[in-house]
Amino acid sequence: PLHLLTKKQRTTSKVTENPLYSVLHARFNPYMTAQIGREVMTAHILTWGNCYAEIIRDNLGAVRELWPIGPDRVTPTMTDGGIVYHVRVGSETKILPRERVLHIPGLGYDGLVGYSVIAMARKSIGLGMAMETFGERYFGAGTHPGVIVSHPGQLKDPTKLRDSLAASYSGLGQSHRLMLLEEGMKLENVGIPPNDSQFLECVVPETLITMADGTRKAAKDIRANDKVVGWIHNKAIAYPVSAVGKPPIKNLIKIKTARGRELTASEDHPVLAIDKLRTPGCRVPKENPEKWTLIKDLKIGSYVRVCLEIPPVKQNMTFLEGYFLGAMAGDGYIRKAACSFTNADAGVVSYMQEAAKSIGGNIIQKGNKYNYSVITNGKAGRKGSPIRTLLNESGLVGKHSETKTVPRSVVLGGRDAWRGFLSGYFDTDGSIRKQGGKQTPAMYWSSTSLQMLQECQHLLTMLGIQSAIYRMSPGGTKKIAGKDCKYLPSWGLYVMGLSQLKLLSEVIFSAHVEKSKRLKAYSKAEQTCYREENFLYDRIVSIEEMGEGETVGIEVFGCHTHITGGIVTHNSRQFQIPEVARWFNLPPHKLKDLTRSSFSNIESEQISFVTDSILPWLVRFEQHYNMQLLSEKETKGQFYTKHNVDGLMRGDSAARAAYYGSMWGHGFMTINEIREKEDWDPDPNPYADELFIPVNNMIPMSKIDEFLAKGQMGKTTPEPAQLGGAK
Repeated sequence: PLHLLTKKQRTTSKVTENPLYSVLHARFNPYMTAQIGREVMTAHILTWGNCYAEIIRDNLGAVRELWPIGPDRVTPTMTDGGIVYHVRVGSETKILPRERVLHIPGLGYDGLVGYSVIAMARKSIGLGMAMETFGERYFGAGTHPGVIVSHPGQLKDPTKLRDSLAASYSGLGQSHRLMLLEEGMKLENVGIPPNDSQFLECVVPETLITMADGTRKAAKDIRANDKVVGWIHNKAIAYPVSAVGKPPIKNLIKIKTARGRELTASEDHPVLAIDKLRTPGCRVPKENPEKWTLIKDLKIGSYVRVCLEIPPVKQNMTFLEGYFLGAMAGDGYIRKAACSFTNADAGVVSYMQEAAKSIGGNIIQKGNKYNYSVITNGKAGRKGSPIRTLLNESGLVGKHSETKTVPRSVVLGGRDAWRGFLSGYFDTDGSIRKQGGKQTPAMYWSSTSLQMLQECQHLLTMLGIQSAIYRMSPGGTKKIAGKDCKYLPSWGLYVMGLSQLKLLSEVIFSAHVEKSKRLKAYSKAEQTCYREENFLYDRIVSIEEMGEGETVGIEVFGCHTHITGGIVTHNSRQFQIPEVARWFNLPPHKLKDLTRSSFSNIESEQISFVTDSILPWLVRFEQHYNMQLLSEKETKGQFYTKHNVDGLMRGDSAARAAYYGSMWGHGFMTINEIREKEDWDPDPNPYADELFIPVNNMIPMSKIDEFLAKGQMGKTTPEPAQLGGAK
């Protein structure tokens, strides 16, 4: 309830004779109740950030009506004479002065206009809408999504049976009817009950999730409190995992992108995507078109957002150590006993010697001029020295070209380790095209180990560089010197586009003479035909339905997003509720999320709702009502508006009884004041309007002098007959 009050000395009373009282308490205008009018104003300020109403006054200046105006039609402007409001009415614009407009702004930057919460949280709102659409489709059939009716024999007309079953048992209104099956038919559920789905979007157990330490971990191995890389406000930030869902069986869809990324997830898994990267005129849309899209609603040609760069990682490895391991991964062979390195470029060999010496070892020529032995100064198979420890812990011992991977120590090593490894690997197994040549400008690594290149792509991503993996050779058999020789399939990891090559030239170092020249040339590149958006997204080239399979759901605290296979993805509808609650400072149970509520804390949460969520808004409304609807004379007469929140603070019956008992028992409230708060009729007994205080028992305060004069203090309470017959 909202009342117009006045306070004289210590007495507060309602000013019901003032026309404004009726406007705020009963009728906004001839077509709206006060309740409806205030709801409209509240909805406007919560969603648009501002609410407006035209003020209609009588000849004496008293407010008679309030007419809400859609915020999309109003533009406030500060002028020398004060604030005026430009209101669009059809094709015309009318200008209203401040005294004719009730304007209540929400949180804003200038104190004049508030900003829209919905606009600020647009992406999450989009996800909520997508989840609602999915829910309608998912539950629309009423029965479980996969039901089979099997017949022991052969059906003459299966279509007729199917249509009959669908007509009788499909749909929300039919889902629990008794199903009659004849001729030995059996009913089998092959889908999942809605109770098990819970809108928890899931990925397959082997999906790699980007962790906050730079590594990638399979979804099945992630546990609560692990820190992953989340995505919020177009930025990657580290967040802890709050829960990992039990593996349900779901329909799976697999997408592949043009740059070699893959993601297999449940069909309801939301992905941050964009339908088209460019308009027909090759212009990038002015408004950010990103939206959360269910993976099953993606189309070939759509673009998914990738995460470039991650939060800073602790530096655990030097650039030289990373370079040494990268070069050994390319042209080295690491054994427990002895290690070798082969390279024909003098600059690379010289830099490798420098790197080896910095770690306590060396490289010396062995056999022909291109073969070198790696001196570790340690015993075979043991740590013994820094360089031997580095090699043993690399995971490259005994590995051949098709089985090599990026050492975990490099991934954990930090930015310098990533740069060093990519540089050493580039000097041994990399190539770079000359700028200005006939071919498209590109720098690439080649390998028969797809995993190696995928992990190198992850390193480039963490350095903020977009790259793509392409098949270079399918493998097969070739005749060499008259003999059939088998060769392995190979892939290439490409960085293309002048802007990305220029960025890469600032990150990668090359000791190779010719590669170094070409790399430096790209550092001076100025023009590019590609916009930044081309490198923030990856185009979908393949979408494949994989049938049903086991999945893992991961809830990330705070942002509810994670980087899945290099692609930005989201959790679920359930995890949107805390986000919405956070925007408006609401306890989640007010949005029907009772997962963290209990009978013991609901009452305290209700009090928190009033004090933390509602009261700040009530104060905002009351102050603007007072400032804009009351005249200076009324303000001086101590008129003011105030909401009554007693109804929101009532609690349960036992708590109210204890509260009222205490207030009455200490002389703070009368019986009729208590009855009024409970919406009961007043007690006609005259003592129901008097305050009582305790003696040995209770007497009305008006009889205290008479009681004391008779010297009965400390004795038993007088009989009702002594108090004028009060009952």
